[in-house]
Amino acid sequence: MQKGGSHALPENKISGVDSVDGVNMEDTLIVEAYTPPDPGPYPQDQPKQNSVRFTPTQIGAIISGIQPGLTMVVGPPGTGKTDTAVQILNVLYHNCPSQRTLIITHSNQALNDLFEKIMQRDVPARYLLRLGQGEQELATDLDFSRQGRVNAMLVRRLELLAEVERLARSLQLPEDVDKPTFVKDRFPFEEFFSDTLHPIFMGESFEKDMRAAKGCFRHLKTMFQELEECRAFELLKSTADRANYLMTKQAKIVAMTYTHAALKRKDFLQLGFKYDNLLMEESAQILEIENFIPMLLQRQEDGYARLKCCILIGDHHCLLLDMIPFCSSN
Repeated sequence: MQKGGSHALPENKISGVDSVDGVNMEDTLIVEAYTPPDPGPYPQDQPKQNSVRFTPTQIGAIISGIQPGLTMVVGPPGTGKTDTAVQILNVLYHNCPSQRTLIITHSNQALNDLFEKIMQRDVPARYLLRLGQGEQELATDLDFSRQGRVNAMLVRRLELLAEVERLARSLQLPEDVDKPTFVKDRFPFEEFFSDTLHPIFMGESFEKDMRAAKGCFRHLKTMFQELEECRAFELLKSTADRANYLMTKQAKIVAMTYTHAALKRKDFLQLGFKYDNLLMEESAQILEIENFIPMLLQRQEDGYARLKCCILIGDHHCLLLDMIPFCSSN
């Protein structure tokens, strides 16, 4: 794999002309360092970082997996197929937040391993749902079943409403308080963010204080967005309606086994279950016809399939190794 780079001209300018003396300002590209926006003042606002260093082959598989069409990832155990699958899911969620992804595995153990790694990525827990048996074996205190996620949304709604009330009280500030910096002097939510671990405004420069203020507003925007998502669970009164809404509308990543998909296919069709991407782990350990079941859990829209990406992950040699003890004993 070849790695390319660019060399900047003096003053961080890259020109499209050969002669430096003949540089036209209209043809000059200004290169600046990228500073990511401040996510917010609280620890929970910080995005989770990926600690896996992928190989060039894995990067190629990730790039292929987020493109429309069919992607097959084949490799023996220990080659990082699960980490590659998790990164594909993570990129799909962040690049296409409006899309929904379905995860299918052959065994509950493989599904839990994959799901636990997704929980460690920068995907909010309110968008994750684990269907079928084996959910109680997840190594977490959170409940990712349908009822568990509904209860979590209801509890979170009460927490957010309390935060909104605290925000309303914090706006009752006196107008004549003298502040040392321009941004801090006009920031209306200082009381609300008084419980942060570190001071929000350091007073070093206008740019840094403004970046911190934008991070605070980003936190408030996320808070009200999450509260809006909880509204449906307030309006829906029955447990079944709340669980169905969670599965068909709220969750962005839904995980289940092949067996659960086959048993509940009729229910999924009746509820109008929809998804845009499909990732199937252990796809080499089942029959070809079983691979089609997860692709048929939703109805077509105007004669066209909604499915955009299909990723098959597995090792066809594992099935042969599993059959050796059976063959030798007969």
